[in-house]
Amino acid sequence: MKITKRAVKLLAIAITVILAFAMLSSCANVSGSSVADSQTVSPASSNLAEQSSPSPSEMNSYTPYETDQATPDAAVTHENSTAPTLSVLFINVGKADCALITFGNHHYLIDTGSADSLPILIRALNSMNVSSLDGIFITHPHKDHIGGLPGLLSQLDVQKVYMPKITDYEPNGSNKVMDIAEQFDKQLVLLSAGDTLPFSSNDVVFSVVGPVAYNNDEENNNSLVMYLSYGDTHFLFTGDMQFDEEATILSSLFPCDVLKVAHHGNKDATSTIFAQTVLPKIAVISTDKENLDNKATNALEDVDAQILLTSESEMGLLITSDGQTLLLESLNF
Repeated sequence: MKITKRAVKLLAIAITVILAFAMLSSCANVSGSSVADSQTVSPASSNLAEQSSPSPSEMNSYTPYETDQATPDAAVTHENSTAPTLSVLFINVGKADCALITFGNHHYLIDTGSADSLPILIRALNSMNVSSLDGIFITHPHKDHIGGLPGLLSQLDVQKVYMPKITDYEPNGSNKVMDIAEQFDKQLVLLSAGDTLPFSSNDVVFSVVGPVAYNNDEENNNSLVMYLSYGDTHFLFTGDMQFDEEATILSSLFPCDVLKVAHHGNKDATSTIFAQTVLPKIAVISTDKENLDNKATNALEDVDAQILLTSESEMGLLITSDGQTLLLESLNF
């Protein structure tokens, strides 16, 4: 068959058109892939940008670790923070109460354990290089809270003794705490709900929330209840407060990062409504496993509190705050 020049030209044109359409189709496919990829990436980057910064409570680190000896300098190291640190050491004094609070060169105790636990308490203070106290708070005059007071006042330089104004008194107007303070010629300060005490600066403050009404039936329900606040972090100390006192101060309570669980975790304290009101991240119980009550721990577990026992550490549990984050350490002698 004879192919004319005109046929060749038409064939060439047809081939050129076919190739042009093929190239356009290829470009369209590439462009489509590029748009799809960008849509996949954009939502991820957009979601990341929209995420809010974590709150101070979400940033807190609560994983305990043990040391062979007390190392206060290591204990108060907060990564990337230059702020001064507040430390609270819940001392292992058995089924009794004692907490050492330190900010700079200022030291306070909340309760003093029992007379039997005084040697442990003195050893802990020596390990933390504490030779004097700005003050000692006595939450109520039971022997497992006041027992170490005479020994401390005889061995350490203590400026003041604090106690709740609402408490049991003898007919002569005195009581055990008053008698001991007078014996050692110490200034006694009576505290009432609504009182605030700056620690060493206005950055750290004790705020008294109870007791607000005298309970004639149970001295535990006249316990001194206080918040200790530094920046965005809050500790709540409850003495041996039971359900009755909880009910009287419930409206004054707010969430805390650390709760000193009342009455050693006994079943007559730490109600469900109380736990739901204060919502602790950490709940410290000054007792041992043999004395632990499931009713109290269940209420705390229901609000996702991390429950710690002072008996789990030889010296005690140290919690430090830079005003934003908390660090937890288990201290041994």
